[in-house]
Amino acid sequence: GIPMTWQSRITSWAPPHHFRDIQERGPYAMWDHLHLFVDKGQETVCVDRVHYALPGGVIGRLAHGLLVARDLRSIFAHRARVLSERFGAPRSWS
Repeated sequence: GIPMTWQSRITSWAPPHHFRDIQERGPYAMWDHLHLFVDKGQETVCVDRVHYALPGGVIGRLAHGLLVARDLRSIFAHRARVLSERFGAPRSWS
């Protein structure tokens, strides 16, 4: 809902299996995102494991419930749609 900029750094790179990035600057107190690529025979499944924390204590937790969780679902659903369109595999994010 609120446009923000951020900078991340790839901390682990192991194609074709995974890569990991962490936020260096941005809206989160902590963001650690592991992108896994799992071979399933004729297709590759993309799996995201994200560990994050918001700043602001109670206010951050309130913002998570009101805004952030919805935005994250929307972001990852968009990514699933783009991957599906680009690579033809009907996948969704939930």
